[in-house]
Amino acid sequence: MVQFLLRRCGNRPRQAENDRQRESHSHETSDRAGGNKFQSASFLIQKGGPLLIAERPEIRLSSIHRDREPGLAILRATFSQRGDCQSATGVVMPFLPVLPDEQASPEVRKIYEEVTRHWGFLPNYFQALGHNAQLLQDQVNLFTNAMQEERGLPRIVKEQIATVVSGINMSSYCLPQHLEILGRMGIDKSLSRRLSIDYKSAPLDPKVMELLKFCEKLTNRPGDMQRTDIENLRQLGWNDADIFDAILVTSLFACANRFSSGLGLTPDFD
Repeated sequence: MVQFLLRRCGNRPRQAENDRQRESHSHETSDRAGGNKFQSASFLIQKGGPLLIAERPEIRLSSIHRDREPGLAILRATFSQRGDCQSATGVVMPFLPVLPDEQASPEVRKIYEEVTRHWGFLPNYFQALGHNAQLLQDQVNLFTNAMQEERGLPRIVKEQIATVVSGINMSSYCLPQHLEILGRMGIDKSLSRRLSIDYKSAPLDPKVMELLKFCEKLTNRPGDMQRTDIENLRQLGWNDADIFDAILVTSLFACANRFSSGLGLTPDFD
């Protein structure tokens, strides 16, 4: 499990030393692709206080959307820092039990085999659904169909949307998964990181960039969507099947990001 570092967000008056115990750490990360350096020195973890920004070193979540309000950057620390999701032996555990392959019924195991064949691995997301074979099959059909069939958008664009949306939603489960998938599809790691951290700085085709901005708006301000948003995409050359796919993928990951966070799912990849 990748270590998470916690960084205090915002400024607070310094309290007396005997008020609360504090631990001071420093951490610096750099983005080789753009030469940008993100510095968070002498940040604080205040015991008993609110948990603010969490940072995964290889994704650098602390620098995601630096222009957004600090309150929107709140993310729980990884499970290794939380006592309520570890077993007595210290093994990292989700908040609710998943159903691993070795404990699954023949019916569920067959679905797991189908998932592994299509996805190349068995996500914890689907194992969390293994207690209900019908629900599992429905979700497998939905996500496999939406993400891997190419009736509208190419798979690689749909994966980019999933990565951007998961970054906006601060999903500690979905982000590593889709960074891994993008890597398997041949996307350079530095580009994938930019998509997860600040997609507007990524060197993308302007047409794709506008599609991602549309997905960001749908993620952050769904009540503000207008017919003109669709018309703007059409003028850029996106057809109705493309736009439908973009909306579907954005909406699916609004669900997947929250479902995995609510269950405390352990990431499939470091």
